[in-house]
Amino acid sequence: MIALGESLRVKKDTRIMNRKLTWVGLVAGLLSTSGSLQAISYNLGDLVQSGNSITIGDKIFDDFEFASSMFNPSDATVTAGIDGNGTYQLTLQGPWILGLGNSASIALSYSIATTSGQSLIQSIGQAYVHSAAGMGGTITIEETAHTGSFAGPVTAMSNLGYVAGLPPTLDLEDPISEAGDDLLVDPTASKLWIKTQIDIAAHRGGLTGPSVIIQSFQQTVVTPEGGLGLAMVGALVVGLGYIRKRLA
Repeated sequence: MIALGESLRVKKDTRIMNRKLTWVGLVAGLLSTSGSLQAISYNLGDLVQSGNSITIGDKIFDDFEFASSMFNPSDATVTAGIDGNGTYQLTLQGPWILGLGNSASIALSYSIATTSGQSLIQSIGQAYVHSAAGMGGTITIEETAHTGSFAGPVTAMSNLGYVAGLPPTLDLEDPISEAGDDLLVDPTASKLWIKTQIDIAAHRGGLTGPSVIIQSFQQTVVTPEGGLGLAMVGALVVGLGYIRKRLA
């Protein structure tokens, strides 16, 4: 498990709330879940402190943890949704932008499980919106999906990043397969423990950061006969999302 950190301080002077940002990349549908069949949002700090979970469709997002010496989880929003293709998405939006040569790391973890206990989750993916100005900087976002626990075997992984330069090295999204990525969950799983490591380093005279991060999960569906089909979940999972109190 990721230990909740020694210091969850917010450096107000690095939040860059009134600075003009240049959007250098935009993944379609990343800024909002307006195209989703369902979407529900919560404060990340509240989820971490309360131990509550989010249920949407047939998925439960739970076990939220956050550690950073620079950023506070209470400044971030978590939105769980299902898009029109039946892909489950967890979107994280926060003031994760640095300047003036500063650097920081964020360790985020949570679990995703099927409400039925069936092993339906078959792949992962992620994408982000990169905000930058001036000389920019570097970003790396590494997602690992574990089985059994946060310390269990890695069954899938995704790596994204940005390195300033001429031209810059820009990797905004998976499921584009690249060296080091293993997006397929094989065998399919009923529950995954997700760990996301985000490292940000701004160059002097520049701003950089992933203002929005979206992690996605695709799955098979149960056919009316009870077998497993290869079609993605679609309108079969429409219901109201809700937040569940964890029982002591």
